[in-house]
Amino acid sequence: MEKNRNIVTIITEEIENFNAKNIAQHAKQRIDGRLNKMSSRGDITSGEAQTISKNLENLIDFLDKFDPKKSYGIKLGRFNVDPNSETVEKRGEPFVIWDRNKPYYRIWAEDREDILPTDSTGNEFWAVVRNNTLVTVMLRKDYQRDSVTEPRSLGTGGMGVDDAIDDMNEFISDGGKTKTELRKDFDTQQARAKGEEKERMARKIKVIDGVKWIINDEAERIQKKNNPNVFVLFDDLLDYPYWDEETKNDIVNSID
Repeated sequence: MEKNRNIVTIITEEIENFNAKNIAQHAKQRIDGRLNKMSSRGDITSGEAQTISKNLENLIDFLDKFDPKKSYGIKLGRFNVDPNSETVEKRGEPFVIWDRNKPYYRIWAEDREDILPTDSTGNEFWAVVRNNTLVTVMLRKDYQRDSVTEPRSLGTGGMGVDDAIDDMNEFISDGGKTKTELRKDFDTQQARAKGEEKERMARKIKVIDGVKWIINDEAERIQKKNNPNVFVLFDDLLDYPYWDEETKNDIVNSID
């Protein structure tokens, strides 16, 4: 019975992954169509469109490798907005709006099947992935980068995601870890290294007959903590007459 349940679980997961990939591929077709329109109108360059499309393709290929417990905001690419672009408000076509003395495109959804939200504004394309599923692709303004992980309800341009990915290729080459996760790993490693060094240094301090001595590996000697000029060389340690064998062995075992 347990075996059958495991098989059912595996099949269910495969179906879910298959559906997620199919839905995402359909979404990419819609986005590519939008990019082609923008490129043909001169709203973005063909190079910018290709970069955005390629990053979306890489995202889709990586869908089943995202951490299913996390949600992500993923930057697909930035483009330059022509302030003199035709500013007609037409469904499916961009028009220019100004914010903080800078031009941005606003794009409306073409129909109910469009993966874009009702409207989005910006000079960057971003995607949202939740539960290993591509949820939406939208325009965002470059200055909203710092608010990616903020709740959408705040009105600051937050995407309500757990983490942000600025470069999909870099994210993949880093083993599927975001900069936030890499920084956390680094901090953890640093803390562990400091802890290990602290423990190592603690092993270098020996209290013998009420006096603190420090093992100096570099100088190859053990010296008084408060008077380094009083010391015993490692080579002379075993013959030192004032310490018992247990003390000497403890010192030897603490030498690096």
